[in-house]
Amino acid sequence: PSMKLSDVTIEASETKCLIPFNTNLIDSCRPNITVSADENWVEGVEYLANGKELEVSLSANGGAERSTHVKVVFVDAWGEKHEAECVLTQKGLE
Repeated sequence: PSMKLSDVTIEASETKCLIPFNTNLIDSCRPNITVSADENWVEGVEYLANGKELEVSLSANGGAERSTHVKVVFVDAWGEKHEAECVLTQKGLE
């Protein structure tokens, strides 16, 4: 499988963003895909039905710039794990 995420920077006031997801995985692989972020200010990460983006829900930033790692993990039929990761940066208040 091929999976690639792109780093994204958003404004402090944004509470949703899309992260481009380039993959050759087909829809039937969707149950074997997990998406996550490593910070508690990220409220959710969802693999969208179009198969080309992740939608991230997060709280507005009232302080300094902050970043999180967003990760996609796919476990294939042989139990092998494949991962892709990117950095989501939310600008701070100026």
